Amino acid sequence: MNQSGRRYIRVVGAVLVEGKKVLIVRRPPHDTGAGMWEFPGGKIEPGESPTQALAREIEEELGVTVSVGASLGRHVHHADTADIDLELFLCRHRSGELVLHEHDAMEWVAPAALRADILLAADRPFVEAIRGAIPT
Repeated sequence: MNQSGRRYIRVVGAVLVEGKKVLIVRRPPHDTGAGMWEFPGGKIEPGESPTQALAREIEEELGVTVSVGASLGRHVHHADTADIDLELFLCRHRSGELVLHEHDAMEWVAPAALRADILLAADRPFVEAIRGAIPT
């Protein structure tokens, strides 16, 4: 809980870059935010650094190992039930074949074509930073 009595959740997300495209994944029907797209990642567990958490989450969600690079920043999204503190990192695929374990679809998208309106609200503030970080 934070000072306002709301749940505070620290999460990390991967902007997985392949060539000049980034990976987005879609939430399945049984999840909160069903049908919306997001950058893969998840909660930081006690004792983990943000980069350790992200590497673990990507292996769990996508079955691949990644190199975690530069942070694209942090943003706190005030959802209905919690404050979500999200930090996104640029990542590169190192090994393994992408397999969806928690999502029902994935798509590689050029940053210029990335639409904020299809993303979960917590991910939307990062669209411009992603466009600036990945050369076209």
